[in-house]
Amino acid sequence: MKSTKVVIPVALLIALFLSVTVYAGPGRWGGGMGPGGAMWGDLTKEQQKQVESLKLDLLKKTEPLRAQMSQKRIEMMELTSKDNPDEQAIEKKEAGDLGASG
Repeated sequence: MKSTKVVIPVALLIALFLSVTVYAGPGRWGGGMGPGGAMWGDLTKEQQKQVESLKLDLLKKTEPLRAQMSQKRIEMMELTSKDNPDEQAIEKKEAGDLGASG
């Protein structure tokens, strides 16, 4: 009897969680931020071209920084993935990377 009192509420919570996540998926209420989505609905074709141009400019300007971030991420993965990670080296790498960006 006690197991039924536990199983039924848990099952109801799981069902509720699954129904909410399925209903809130992409494509609801006018689409997402991509072409044809809600963001583009109020823009003229010229404005859409301007937005695309700005996005491309931003990607070009931030490419070196994104490449640097990717390299730092790889370096941290190398340090932390060892069988016996060197905590001091990790802390030094974190402090150096944070100090350089701020």
